[in-house]
Amino acid sequence: MQRHINTTFTALLIAVLLAACANAPKFDAKSEAAIEQLYQRVQQQDEAALKELQQQAEQGDALAQDRLGLVYTQGKGIEKNYAQAIIWFKRAAEQDYSYAAFRLGFLYEAGLGTERDMATARHWYQRSAEAGNTAAAYNLAQIYQSVDKADRNLAQAVRWFEQAARGGNVYAQYNVARLYQSGEGVAQNYVQALYWYQQAAARNNAKAMFSLAMLYEEGAGVAKDPAQAFKWHRRAAAAGDASSALRISRAYQSGELGLSKDEKLADEWQQKYIQLQ
Repeated sequence: MQRHINTTFTALLIAVLLAACANAPKFDAKSEAAIEQLYQRVQQQDEAALKELQQQAEQGDALAQDRLGLVYTQGKGIEKNYAQAIIWFKRAAEQDYSYAAFRLGFLYEAGLGTERDMATARHWYQRSAEAGNTAAAYNLAQIYQSVDKADRNLAQAVRWFEQAARGGNVYAQYNVARLYQSGEGVAQNYVQALYWYQQAAARNNAKAMFSLAMLYEEGAGVAKDPAQAFKWHRRAAAAGDASSALRISRAYQSGELGLSKDEKLADEWQQKYIQLQ
């Protein structure tokens, strides 16, 4: 069981550290391709490729430094060593390679290869986020939202959630919608809440669909529309949201949301709610 947990954690860690790569800034096409080829060969236990990647990193190539850091976090072709990963990510980040700064922030937040240091994590996340890294902006917002009360800063959470939301991060879209709805860290604004719930719902976020349905029920930020509320509750339930399944069950019991009373359908939705719990 412990081995399974460790394997799962390692896979999750690698996924997080690689998450920022998709939209990474571009280097010279030839040199970037060469570094990426070395990185892939290292994954296949190619010792010569590892030596060449290390040489490129030592010579100051930021992409090579970043990829060498990734190699140390993955433990493929070299022994896993988070402390070494921090060294190489930091060298790349100090050359303004924002994706290395994101990975560095994550290791400080997780306490891997170093003592857990939230202030340093915030520093590197912010440096990366200011360069446009959506994953870093989201993680930074989460820190500001979830730290101890004395250090919590919901205004900063809104700022960085919204930046990540504009970059297409569905979880940031949902979170910034909630803050606009509650008025925490920002002036309460149901229209903005509606907008960001719509964005997240369009990306199949079940919680956003439920919240969107409730806004249509209550007429908050939009005219009351029972038909739209029912539509979004159905979509939310189909996406796995138990609360929407329960709401539909009760609507069939009471004849709300423009529905006719129907005990059979109420029972069916009650069963769906139980299944989704």
